[in-house]
Amino acid sequence: MANLFLKFRDLIFKKKQLKRKYEIPGGTICKAIVAFCGLLVSIFAFFISFVPPSNLPESSHHAYLAILIISYLFVLVLPFILYVIFNHHKGQYVDESDTPKHFKAEDIVKSVPPIARGEFHIVPNDDKDNFNTKKVKK
Repeated sequence: MANLFLKFRDLIFKKKQLKRKYEIPGGTICKAIVAFCGLLVSIFAFFISFVPPSNLPESSHHAYLAILIISYLFVLVLPFILYVIFNHHKGQYVDESDTPKHFKAEDIVKSVPPIARGEFHIVPNDDKDNFNTKKVKK
């Protein structure tokens, strides 16, 4: 969560020219104060979570901290594990010589709403002869 406020700070100071749908009133100073307060609250919430609750028995403090640390590490490592498992494009990069081609009416999937359809299809150089060719029924 703290990363969100750090990136917001970067947007405030480094990319002022970007058009935004919503602006925090008060100018750059007010935005910086909001980002700084959000960062401080996030850091405080992170560290205060390691203080065991007062109604927890003294014997359970170590279990509480162990569960909290293990959960934190799991959430931290999980995206990397999922990336390794589901990375179907290992070693495959888009060739710069591949060219985008417009979809033709017969190539689109009719069940996909028009707003969700892409306009182009990247055609690898070796498949250009096979793309948009009609199949002849025998």
